[in-house]
Parts: sequence; structure tokens; C-alpha cells
Amino acid sequence: FKDLATAFVENGDLVKKYLFSEAVGQDENKLTAMNAALMTGGVFIYVPKNVHVEVPLQALYASSKENGGLFNHVLLVAEDNSSVTYVENYAAYGDGIKVANVVAEVYVGAGARVSFGGVDTLATGTTTYVVRRGHVERDGRIEWALGQMNDGDTVADNTTYLVGDGSFADAKLV
Repeated sequence: FKDLATAFVENGDLVKKYLFSEAVGQDENKLTAMNAALMTGGVFIYVPKNVHVEVPLQALYASSKENGGLFNHVLLVAEDNSSVTYVENYAAYGDGIKVANVVAEVYVGAGARVSFGGVDTLATGTTTYVVRRGHVERDGRIEWALGQMNDGDTVADNTTYLVGDGSFADAKLV
């Protein structure tokens, strides 16, 4: 569990294998291209094969700058027969015009389990584009629990690709 910039240095080949690959294409539209070009933060979570992370992981992303932007990318990879719970929160405060462009890619290996939670509370005047996508292999499972409590305009895309026999997704969205 590390910031994306550090992951590029320490785990570059692994990050490149998954970043903007099966779940989200960097050139699928202008907004994903903007995320790829202006990415200023994010995290890389990698759970090796047969590892079960018992403690939930949590991240908070916040912006309070007037006329600021938040261009974040989360890359979560759970290899075969592993498990992890991840919870993220996005917050923007203040009255200035802001833009939030958020992409999360979740890769669930064969027999792996991922619980992904998120609560967004972005301020009035914040225009948000958020993409959260999963790619689930054979007998893998992803559970989404997402609340977008933004006061500004929001475009959200939550999609899960079930690519293996017995793959499963459950989404609870507000």
C-alpha cells in the first residue's frame, strides 16, 4: 500500500502491467485521457497470491484550494486467492470552483475477494467525474459499497467486468 509515485519507482513493471489496461482505457474518452495526463496523486495496493489482509486499508483525499483540481488514480490488484478491504474518502472544502477527476481500477484474481468502499463529500462548485471499475477473474468476488454525497455536479461510472466462470460482483450505491 503506497502512493502511486513511489510505486512507479519501486514496482514500475507491476504498475505498468495494470495501469490503464483491462478495466479503464486511458484513451476511452476525454475525461479518462485527462486523468492520465494530469494525474497528481493516488495509491497502488498490491496483494500477492494467497495473502489475506486482515486490517482494512483506508485513504483520504482532500482538496481545499480555491479553483483547485484533484486528479487521482487508485490501482488495486488482488492476486489469486487473496483478500483485502479498502475504503476511500474524497473531500473538497471551500467555495471556489474545483474539478475532481477520479479513476479507480480494481483487479481481482481467481478466487480472490475485494471489498471496496467509498464515500465522497465534495463541496458545492466541485464538478466531479469518477470512474470505479472492477475486472474479476474466475471465482473472484468484488463488493462495492459507495456513497456519493457531493454537493456539486457528478458524473459517475461504476462497472464490473466479470471475465471468469463463477466471478461475482455486488454493488450498493447511493
